[in-house]
Amino acid sequence: MKNKWLWIILLLLLLCPVLACADVSYNQSPPANKVKTLRAALPNIQEDRSSSSESTSSSIEEATRLRLLKPQDFSDREYLLPVSFKTGSAPKKKGYNKTKQSYTDSTITVSTGHGNAGKCEYWYAKISLTDASQLRTMAASADGSFSHTGEMNGLNLAKRTKAVVAINGDFWNSKEKRGMGYIIRQGILYQNNLSPDRKSDSLLMDVLLIDEDGDFTVLQQPTKDEIPALLNGKRVLNAFSFGPVLVRNGKAVKNYHRSDYWLDMAADKPRQRMCICQTGPLQYMVLCCAGPYKGNTGMTLNELGKLADKLGAKTAYNLDGGYSTMLYFNGKLLNSSGNVKPRPLMDVIYFASAE
Repeated sequence: MKNKWLWIILLLLLLCPVLACADVSYNQSPPANKVKTLRAALPNIQEDRSSSSESTSSSIEEATRLRLLKPQDFSDREYLLPVSFKTGSAPKKKGYNKTKQSYTDSTITVSTGHGNAGKCEYWYAKISLTDASQLRTMAASADGSFSHTGEMNGLNLAKRTKAVVAINGDFWNSKEKRGMGYIIRQGILYQNNLSPDRKSDSLLMDVLLIDEDGDFTVLQQPTKDEIPALLNGKRVLNAFSFGPVLVRNGKAVKNYHRSDYWLDMAADKPRQRMCICQTGPLQYMVLCCAGPYKGNTGMTLNELGKLADKLGAKTAYNLDGGYSTMLYFNGKLLNSSGNVKPRPLMDVIYFASAE
């Protein structure tokens, strides 16, 4: 028996060096090239499950969603203006032409105009920017951020931004739709309250995303957690919740009664309305019309969409209208004759000089 145990001990001694040299790890992370590239727009997360651990899967999913109140880093873009709630540069007096209907400096060009479509007056501003940081947002809070609420006379809020052009915004924190929608302001996600199942009509809306190149993408009724951090590989600077989309791919939308368009927004009733449009790379237009008073008829959604299309919009997105409608340029409201009872605003969208 003693000889038997002696042989076993000798055998173990011979095997120890072999075991010591073996490099065995069951907790290694999968190689980076085993993780499939995420789809850019509205992805269903896909991964190589044969080589991914659960922790890797979780990190991938988190990477495709923005975190509430966490600023994105745009420092690699070398923008003219910071992605923050600081204002741009005040417009220079010499930048306005003799008629005060246009403005030009080395970073921004604006031309304004007005006309009549049928029996309704409308106003517009066409804007060309140098980079996407000049299309900005500001709240009526003390510091301009969207962490707090506030209301302010729209003209005063526009002046506070030092805007060349400013307009009213969307549903952000409105009293009747409080906490509604998908809201990104200056690179920060403030709200993500879309419907999770497409069954809650009051939480369904078209969402406008403006990416780091200043390009517009409208998502029709996206559901909660369906919007990725990257859109076609690009970060999102601002996202607005209102709608619907009026012009898509250079063509006016004709039917607002289909199930794939959110709330009809009194689609067939003449109203005072506002929309924001992209006409080309870093080229935009804001367009509003008078309401049904002072001899004006107001416009339906279809009429506003057709007008935006006629004026050159490639994408047009409906914003808050009615008494919120405001188009600011050169220290005054261009649509003052069309808005007889302007209400206080909670936020504005504006175009800034960086000179």
